[in-house]
Amino acid sequence: MISNTKFVQNSSVLLEGYRALGYYASNLPLSVFKSDQDVLIASSVGEHAFYVYDSAHLNLVYMSKFIEDSIVYLQASEDGFVYTAHESNKIRCWKKMHMVHEFVGHTKTILKFIVAGDFLFSLAEEGEFAVFNRKKATMTRKFIFENHFDSFIHPSTYVNKLLFSGGEDGGLQLWNIMSDEKIFDFKEHIGESIVTCIE
Repeated sequence: MISNTKFVQNSSVLLEGYRALGYYASNLPLSVFKSDQDVLIASSVGEHAFYVYDSAHLNLVYMSKFIEDSIVYLQASEDGFVYTAHESNKIRCWKKMHMVHEFVGHTKTILKFIVAGDFLFSLAEEGEFAVFNRKKATMTRKFIFENHFDSFIHPSTYVNKLLFSGGEDGGLQLWNIMSDEKIFDFKEHIGESIVTCIE
């Protein structure tokens, strides 16, 4: 007769303990990006640092130094830079553990930003929106939306266009950011529904 105890001990390791980002990560969304041959994961650790892991084995590749300002948002770009937004309303660009740029211009708390090509698009509270040139770390545009959006995405193949969600009506709007023009309001298509998440 085969013992069940022995079977359980030799069973698959699929559900056994392994390195888990949740033990060390904060509640901020992590960022997955490709660097050379590897797929890496950038994750905020506490409020004052970030770690970068390889995705194959969750080995620590590098970590930032202690950052004085609390991190409120984090994203990595395809060219290996990690960007962090801070409670001081600044965005910092990191190459491994060294800060290479600082983006200044927001007066409100940053909610989210997206790195796309040569630009960094950033949304803050009360509809404050800024566009930065990420190579020069300069602000190229800044304006305030009447609708205080919560989030936005950059649909692939849409040049200069961003899809915003949230605000007072919880709707969706497509904007051309370079011309400050609302292209489409999805109110007719979603009716009274409220958009809670776009990704």
